[in-house]
Amino acid sequence: QARKRFVDIKRGGLVAKKALIVQTEYRRRLAQLKLEALKRDRNSDTRYKAARRQRGLLMRMVGLRDRDSQARTSVVLKLLGLDPISFNYRVGELVAESINDFKSLVGILSREFSLLQENGLNRAGIAAGRKKAMLEQGWKLKVYDAVRIIESGHQYEGFTGIIVRID
Repeated sequence: QARKRFVDIKRGGLVAKKALIVQTEYRRRLAQLKLEALKRDRNSDTRYKAARRQRGLLMRMVGLRDRDSQARTSVVLKLLGLDPISFNYRVGELVAESINDFKSLVGILSREFSLLQENGLNRAGIAAGRKKAMLEQGWKLKVYDAVRIIESGHQYEGFTGIIVRID
């Protein structure tokens, strides 16, 4: 009887120790997520403030010197959909994005050109080559996978759908 009680107490202690480890790891993960959220918020705030400074600079260059005239102009521009704060004036970001876009374009064009050379006008062969290239790049799309449409301005933006064909 005492031996069973001793084993139960030891087992209870082991369970408590493991529960403590799980709780510690869970709380560490929550703290890490909160820290990452704070960093994202700080970066977003920094970008917003930089955009505001640049908007103020542009408005002063146009001749709007005081905050009152800048605020009135800002309201009108916002109503017209031309609010300069939504534009990206940060040259470094624009150059980096342009370089990445150009590299993507060159990659796609070279892939398509090589597929055209390999398969001629055989559409099935070109489609198979595209699928193979996507798999090599790490895309794991399959027919009937669920997807969300994220292209801004698309009539179905935000909707979910399924892949019916990969080309």
